[in-house]
Amino acid sequence: MSVFKKFITYFFLCIPFACNQTQQGEDYLSLYYPIKVNGKFGLIDTSGQIVMEPKYLNVYPLKKDVFLIEDSIGKRMVNNQGSVLLKIPPNSMPLDFNGEWIKVDEIENDTVFFYDLDGQKRLAIPNQGISHISGNFDECDRLLAVLSEGKFLYLNRKGEKVFSISGGVPSSFDAKSRLACIIYTKKTCYYDTMGRVKFCVPGEGNQLNEGLALIEQSNKKYFINEFGKKSLDVSPYDYVDPWFHDGITLVIKGESHGYINSKGNVVIPLIYSQVSRFTLGLATAQDPKDDKWIIINRQNQVVSDKRFDWLDQFGFQGYLCKASIGDTTGWINRRGEFVWVDPD
Repeated sequence: MSVFKKFITYFFLCIPFACNQTQQGEDYLSLYYPIKVNGKFGLIDTSGQIVMEPKYLNVYPLKKDVFLIEDSIGKRMVNNQGSVLLKIPPNSMPLDFNGEWIKVDEIENDTVFFYDLDGQKRLAIPNQGISHISGNFDECDRLLAVLSEGKFLYLNRKGEKVFSISGGVPSSFDAKSRLACIIYTKKTCYYDTMGRVKFCVPGEGNQLNEGLALIEQSNKKYFINEFGKKSLDVSPYDYVDPWFHDGITLVIKGESHGYINSKGNVVIPLIYSQVSRFTLGLATAQDPKDDKWIIINRQNQVVSDKRFDWLDQFGFQGYLCKASIGDTTGWINRRGEFVWVDPD
């Protein structure tokens, strides 16, 4: 597979149906959760109270009581009073949201637009010479654009060219290190926000996250730090999540899942069939003894006496998690209590 085809595959697999919040800090955790009643969608808050009546084809919470809704009229961005802030053209590509700006890429339009959460246009980028734009601006205010096969461009918040690359598979920038990785055939290079190469390593690397990046070379897997130095060997594991969250990351050996910290110490034993990422100190885990799901904290303590038939394998979406016991399916809180039961 060519580097361009690899990038295109990665690009389209990473675009969800509605919006993509590229920033994942606690400031961006949702306080509203979708519910479905009689085939229509609405929203509840963390206590399970309805804050938006279920009457839409789709509802997506953005930020600061701003929502994206879809019904027979079309897609609109509205505030919590129901006032329309922005009408989304009906033939737009899947939207991208970075916590501040929402990107609107209208099919067959020659311009990509960016709006703030007040519905004000902040930037318009002509598509002249650009095949498509990958997502939204990252945390270092860089936007990745595809020019043609194997040729890419990074833009700033004014839509101006900062630098271009050829022949690699690029990533967005990491906020802490302010570096982006470009994967070439036999090596990965890390660039600063002005396009200067800081260092290169052999093998296929990942974007830096919390000061570490996973490198895979032949049968070796190890993390490097933001200076390109080898920090942690994780070759014994069959799979290692390249993304650290609060200093820990998921590892898999055989069929067993657990967590290690940035020093390589096992902090959650590899005893589960599946484990989600941690959110606000909690994760979901499947016990291989009976295939039931439980809620655990970072000390591997079970925080609820309930054993669920199913918990969302992606874990808690902020303060609530999708769950199922018997015929009961809905949203549970951090104590494992149902705050909403799906009527459908």
